[in-house]
Amino acid sequence: MDKMVLLDSAPEDLLNAVIKKSLEEKGRRLSLHGIHRWWSRRFSALYRFILASFLNNDPDWILTCINQPWLMRERAKGKVFYEPFAGGGTGLIEAALAGWNVYGSEVNPVAADIVESGLQIVREGIPDRYFKDMIKVLELSLEALKELWYLNDGLISYTLVSRGRIPTWITTRRNNGREEKLLICPNCMNIFFYAQKGEKGFAKCPLCEEKFSITIKPAIDIPSNLPEVTRGWKAFIVELRIKEGSRWRKKWINLILNREISNHLKKVIDKALKYSKDSYEFLSTYTLNGIFEGRRLKREGGLNSLADFFTPRQLTSFELFTKTCTKIIDKKYWRLARLALSETAKSSSIAAKWYPPTGEPIPAAAIKTYWISAYAVETNPLAHIPGRLTPLARNSLASSIRAQKRAVEFVRSNGDYSKFKYKFLNVTAENFILPQTINLAVIDPPYLGRVKSYTSLSLVHYSAFILFNYVSKEKMLPKIHAIESLEVTISNKRYREVLNSVMTKVAYRLKDDGRVVLMYNRQSIDEWKIPLEASKMAKLYPIVAYWVLGETPGRLARSTLRGLFLVIFSRKPHRRMIIIFKNILENIEKYGIFLDMKREYEACMSLIKALSSVYHNITIVKR
Repeated sequence: MDKMVLLDSAPEDLLNAVIKKSLEEKGRRLSLHGIHRWWSRRFSALYRFILASFLNNDPDWILTCINQPWLMRERAKGKVFYEPFAGGGTGLIEAALAGWNVYGSEVNPVAADIVESGLQIVREGIPDRYFKDMIKVLELSLEALKELWYLNDGLISYTLVSRGRIPTWITTRRNNGREEKLLICPNCMNIFFYAQKGEKGFAKCPLCEEKFSITIKPAIDIPSNLPEVTRGWKAFIVELRIKEGSRWRKKWINLILNREISNHLKKVIDKALKYSKDSYEFLSTYTLNGIFEGRRLKREGGLNSLADFFTPRQLTSFELFTKTCTKIIDKKYWRLARLALSETAKSSSIAAKWYPPTGEPIPAAAIKTYWISAYAVETNPLAHIPGRLTPLARNSLASSIRAQKRAVEFVRSNGDYSKFKYKFLNVTAENFILPQTINLAVIDPPYLGRVKSYTSLSLVHYSAFILFNYVSKEKMLPKIHAIESLEVTISNKRYREVLNSVMTKVAYRLKDDGRVVLMYNRQSIDEWKIPLEASKMAKLYPIVAYWVLGETPGRLARSTLRGLFLVIFSRKPHRRMIIIFKNILENIEKYGIFLDMKREYEACMSLIKALSSVYHNITIVKR
């Protein structure tokens, strides 16, 4: 028998609190979900709200559970949570942390490993021995490759590279609390630090007194005789870390003027080419032909295969790291080691963009696209402080392994390990065999617009995965084309068919008092109608829709819709449906975040029109 739960009629104060909590997460997910990036991750607060408001009708208890999810465990015991499009696993991992039995699937093997690892951490953690062994792996790997990554008295953290033109603004540092820009003079190529004074946006070279504009856009042609780090990319600046007592001071070397170091680097790269030959030849067999992002990667970056994403020094480091792991790490934890390598690949790739204002790389595909610029960076994946998981380059292996450790610490300090049953498979949603009964299901279908494929977005991660498996002689993943062909995004002809199948199966196993939550937002009425028609076909009926924050608000992203509707369905027909939108959206403006209000309102109107078209007998009330 159906019964009302607070999920059906959440008060606006509670929804505002959920959004506020989501804003606290923006830009920096909880450490439990930080072991590996995935795109369009939903906020933990959303799932905690859904899970808790299904279990209890007390708003205060629900708010407490959003901060302390382990308090749900007693009530959640024996209840089943199902998510067919798991993505990076936020929903399944949150449900497991809250004590639900979880079931789900994900077609992408990289995302599937993220989910499996997250569930492992929630259920049993990772032994301290693993982290001690991984420090040893990093030590041995870096020591063995000292000739590649050390220069005189310093460890190379970054090598800035270009395909022909470079900016005048190289990087940024903090000196006694003051921001200073490292600039390069377009006239004499001298590099110097500059604190803003005089005419804004311009600087004068202290050596030749040339006045020039400060810009991160490519503005200066570089000499053709600089060392080629990888095909077409020439090194022009090296950033070193030099140990001075307990500190690791930064030092920059200008290869344009320092011919001795430049010639030395050419010899180092020649050695790395020999060391990485096997890895390069293996990854070269995985061409980008026929991949959604392949044509543009070839046109804009000259990349023809997976091997072209990495430099010889990076490939050599990946290979030796893997070999050392297989000798030292218990095989049970190879998945975690592989995941660390995959996470590191997003910045240890030629597709990572160098960003002078922060002095760090922007990871490859950070804004749901590959961004091959005129200048980039070769990040040292092994850069770390010896004996510690402290990185000396962004997203280095030490950083990725440390993220795993922090996830374990998060679970230990948030209710400790959780007892739950789970079944999770790396299969398509329509091929997953559902549990006998479902209490709560979340359907968050992939609906990428201009970006056609998560497989294309995850190419650097996939590359690291298959290289680890190749070196460790583990089972190989399916080919890229095979994975991409199984993906179902809104541009795929099978999208409607898959949603119809998933919704029908879920409705069949849904308990009488169960709920289905559709996470969705589109501006098009026709695109809204696809999941709604699938729901109606499955004899699921909408109760309420809440507008919440779906993605991190900001201007640097491909998605223009940051809001997300949670549409709640049950098996019992309803004559009236409420859409809570206007008051919530108006309240969020006080936080001063960037939202395209016009688009959010258009999406809401499309939802109303689609609902009216699909569910003819329901009266819709908008608040």
